Amino acid sequence: MGITLFFLLLGHLLVDFFVGIWPIYKTIQGIDLALAATISGIAGFLAESVQVVFGFFSDRGYRKQVMVAGIIMASAILFAPQVNSSIGYFLIVLLLMLGSSAFHPAASGFASSLSKKHKAKTILCFAAGGAIGLGFSALIFTKVFTLLQGQVWLLLIAVMVVVGMILRHPFTRVPPSRAGMSLSMFFAPFQKERKALLLLYFSQIANQGILLSVIFLLPDLLREQGCHSWLCMGGGQLCLILGGALTMVPAGYCSDHFGPKSVMLVVIVMAFLFLYAFLILPHTSLLSSGLLLLGFGAFVGLINPLIVAWGNRIVPESPSVVSAILMGSAWCFAHIATIATGFLTRLFTSNACLISISIMGLLLLANFFLIAMIPRPKEASLAIEI
Repeated sequence: MGITLFFLLLGHLLVDFFVGIWPIYKTIQGIDLALAATISGIAGFLAESVQVVFGFFSDRGYRKQVMVAGIIMASAILFAPQVNSSIGYFLIVLLLMLGSSAFHPAASGFASSLSKKHKAKTILCFAAGGAIGLGFSALIFTKVFTLLQGQVWLLLIAVMVVVGMILRHPFTRVPPSRAGMSLSMFFAPFQKERKALLLLYFSQIANQGILLSVIFLLPDLLREQGCHSWLCMGGGQLCLILGGALTMVPAGYCSDHFGPKSVMLVVIVMAFLFLYAFLILPHTSLLSSGLLLLGFGAFVGLINPLIVAWGNRIVPESPSVVSAILMGSAWCFAHIATIATGFLTRLFTSNACLISISIMGLLLLANFFLIAMIPRPKEASLAIEI
């Protein structure tokens, strides 16, 4: 279990590292925010809409192949400095999003199968690897971009090493199925506990909508508020994502012990408070700004993996399909929030980024009420595994 989880963490770290490059790259290149948001939003919508297909094939015996293909496709973002057109950027970001869409349900399926009783703990450990990659992404990319004078495609060497190790590792095999495909087979897992899964689905849309919006605008928001240059060029993203990475494992224990609903409601309230504290309070120092971002990330970063773990607890027999429904199928609509955020900045002449994020932050309130309406799980709370 330990070695398998390590390779899942490594792959997740790499894929989410690539995902975090576009928000800082568009700032480095001075790409129009509305254009960059449209590229990201449309590419994300198209890619995430087929995540359920990747999840379906993953559950039918092709998890490793789908996972490796996802890492390779996501690495396409390393060629962004080699193009200089809107179409070129769109194609590269589309490949990036397709890679993320392929990797996540396949790898989540492996992660959820590592423990039958403590899925939240295992999935949140897996999610922590992605959070580390996403957190350090902008900071490392800006340094490497400068050091290599834009030739960041050389990082493909690291990609090939990781892919080679994953291909050699004997993951638990899912026997291939020759059964025919149909639309009803895709969504068969969704029929069980339909109300809970639907509410989790809409909750995921709201959560990812605000998270994607904040990550996308964060470098420009920090510049607008006169924050320290280290925060603007990647440090802010590191603080945001690192907060979630530090709290994922404890949150997994709490979810398994106290139940996912209680934990989720507390997490959402705290995320709301930290977000608006960051937007309202003056940024007088690097430390205060960093701590507010860390606090916001510590809670908002938990919502996605807690939702996925909750869904896998409800339908344990189809982890990849359920993960795809609660991630890709929800995330594709969440990318519309990124587009909305980009165009909102055009409506205001001053503090455009701050006002845009303030409006999008109301999605956290919607998220709270969606989770509050979900019936509590029927099974008793599980004891913590020692």
